[in-house]
Amino acid sequence: MQLREALHSVLDASGYRTLLYESAEAAIDADAFAGARCVVLDVALPGMSGVELCEHIRGGQGGAEVPVILMTAHDRRHLREAAEELGVLAFLVKPFSGRRLAFFIDHVVVPDSAH
Repeated sequence: MQLREALHSVLDASGYRTLLYESAEAAIDADAFAGARCVVLDVALPGMSGVELCEHIRGGQGGAEVPVILMTAHDRRHLREAAEELGVLAFLVKPFSGRRLAFFIDHVVVPDSAH
């Protein structure tokens, strides 16, 4: 199981509705950020990076309002600095627990099952 599917399972079990995309470009093409309550991005995406996608989100209509969580397997200072400059909610270094991810999401999103 890929990390993307594992995260989907964890978040779904926590009551969150999730949408998965193969790449940053696929998410942009689907206009995936309109109405998003939180976006979880891997820094290492095929094509456009997660940092570049976060920049795109921040530059879009209402994008500055969307909480973004960046995750990476490479804890590098320049990535942390970019994340901080973009105002991300969290910068998670793999491996991390589903509970850690949910901790940050819980601060900005009410699970769908709570409605």
